[in-house]
Amino acid sequence: MLWNAGGNLAYLFAQWLVTVLVARLFASYESAGVLSIAMSLSAIFQTVALFGMRNYQVSDISEKYENSAYFCFRHISAGASLLFTLLAALLLGYREETFLAILLFMLFRIAECYSDVLHGMVQKAGRLDLAGKGFTLKAVALLLGFFLGYFLGRALVPALLGMLLGSLATTLGFDLPVAKRYSPFRIRFPLARALPLARETLPLCIYFFLLSAISSVPKFVLEKMVGGEMLGAYASIFAPALLIAGVAGYLYTPFIPTFAKLSQEGEERALRRLVFKILLVLAVLLLLLLVLAYFLGEWALVLVFSESIHPYTAFLFPILFAVFASAVLSFFCMLAVVRRRFLALCLSVGVGALLSLLLAILFIRLADANGASYALLAASLAAVLCMLPAVFRPQTTAHNKGDAMNHTFALCAYRESPYLEECIQSLLSQTVKSEIFISTSTPCDYIRGIAEKYSLPLYVNEGEAGITGDWNFAMRQVKTPYFTIAHQDDVYDPTYTERVLAKLSRGKGILAFTDYYELRAGEKCHKSSVQRVKRLLALPLKFFGGSRFVRRRVLSLGNAICCPAVTYVTDAMRDFSFDKRYAFVCDWDAFERLARKRGRFYRIPERLMGHRIHEESATTALTASPRRAEEETEMFLRFWPRPIARFLFRFYSKSAKSNDLTKDNDKK
Repeated sequence: MLWNAGGNLAYLFAQWLVTVLVARLFASYESAGVLSIAMSLSAIFQTVALFGMRNYQVSDISEKYENSAYFCFRHISAGASLLFTLLAALLLGYREETFLAILLFMLFRIAECYSDVLHGMVQKAGRLDLAGKGFTLKAVALLLGFFLGYFLGRALVPALLGMLLGSLATTLGFDLPVAKRYSPFRIRFPLARALPLARETLPLCIYFFLLSAISSVPKFVLEKMVGGEMLGAYASIFAPALLIAGVAGYLYTPFIPTFAKLSQEGEERALRRLVFKILLVLAVLLLLLLVLAYFLGEWALVLVFSESIHPYTAFLFPILFAVFASAVLSFFCMLAVVRRRFLALCLSVGVGALLSLLLAILFIRLADANGASYALLAASLAAVLCMLPAVFRPQTTAHNKGDAMNHTFALCAYRESPYLEECIQSLLSQTVKSEIFISTSTPCDYIRGIAEKYSLPLYVNEGEAGITGDWNFAMRQVKTPYFTIAHQDDVYDPTYTERVLAKLSRGKGILAFTDYYELRAGEKCHKSSVQRVKRLLALPLKFFGGSRFVRRRVLSLGNAICCPAVTYVTDAMRDFSFDKRYAFVCDWDAFERLARKRGRFYRIPERLMGHRIHEESATTALTASPRRAEEETEMFLRFWPRPIARFLFRFYSKSAKSNDLTKDNDKK
């Protein structure tokens, strides 16, 4: 932790020192203005390169996406960010030195973005200290590169080229080898895995892009309306004021897990009290800075930048207020992310970005450079006001405090499965807790011992046995509004319950289901033929899950849903039972009959549970059974004439061969 904090501070200090050096080494503030334009424009489009992916990458503990996918997508996002930056520079009319400065600083940012994805890998491996060491080396390298470039070329562009080479050297010479050592990966291009990753993180990319625009746009307007030298002076004073945002981040970042817990448990009053306390601390921090600035501000600016800054010291107080407002906006953005208010988050920062442009034009005409600060101040506060209703709206999910244990895992056990305990541990590890009980028609000492070990209720089905009999019996024991029939061989990722309940809490649901991966010989398989077919069939349900027509058309082409990945709404299942006539298609038959009801099928595309395929599993046994062909053909005949039904069966049955472990069909 200390290495990481120290390394980040060293890196930020090095970049700030570069702005000071440019202001002092060159004859006027024109070069400082060029540097400010390069930094601001590249900062906006750096969000495209980063794509909001770091937090997602680090929290991907189930390794839904491998390291190669994250690294591969960085090539795509970095290339796109560079292209967008150069196009924006040309459209804004920047040429010659300014254009070259923008190009070099964007390449410098891209090297930083590659370090970011590599640091994510070592962080997942528990070595965040290595990221801090990398930042420390990068800070030293960029300063050495800057000085070398300046003394060789005596101009801004050579100095920026030296910075770029220094940063790139640490990325390739330290960050990459360290990441490959502690989190091995191959440098390849798995586009099929990288593009779904991009779709999942796109909202965060949009948010970071708009948030960056709020603070950067007023500087572009200032440069166009007043000139580069004025911008250079303004940016020189603005840079040290950014320490407010950094200190503010260190104040509230440690409370992110607390906010998440309070939000999850529905402790709205406690959450609001904590928000008020942090805002109070930030206000005290601002007051202290204003007092220091009043007595020491002018002296400190002259000390750092020389007497040439004296005519511009009036910029300091508006900048302090603007940066403080920006820090408050970042705090509320963090709250919106914690509470998963992504739509409100993007809309609010979008309003802020638009206002920052319009108000900058107005205020700079009225107040010169201080107008840029007033625009940033007003735009930040407007974005906060837009966000407040969503941030403080109580959670409506079914897992609020008071509604806890609204979900049950009905775990169906059969004889002595070696995977039963692993399944139970995955259920107990859910981020949202549920009732859990074991249901069995084959009671034995092994199952009783597991139930006693984990203090779980054990219900014995003494009536109709078989897969449908066991499911119906388990369903009758449920007392909560939602339930999942868990299979003893399978495992559930920690956020499975949280995600399905969040969907079902929207109301009018019949069931919710997630995507899944297969477990074969202890390894995760994401690309078997069965999975490909189910994903293709289920795609329309993400958008038209409320349409009975679409649901039945989807199910007319095959079973689009993995049954252990389903959570049911208990009220929708009151007069329902699984049909004992079926063994292989009992789930498909159930989904088809439920699809006729009013309500919605919610599809969650993330792979949040693991369906185990092994030689003794029911799936494997039924796949090899001749009864499977009879039942699947009968299902197709519900929708199609016999010739079409036979054709669809032949096509559909080929995908099921991947569940036949007697053949080499596994594709991972």
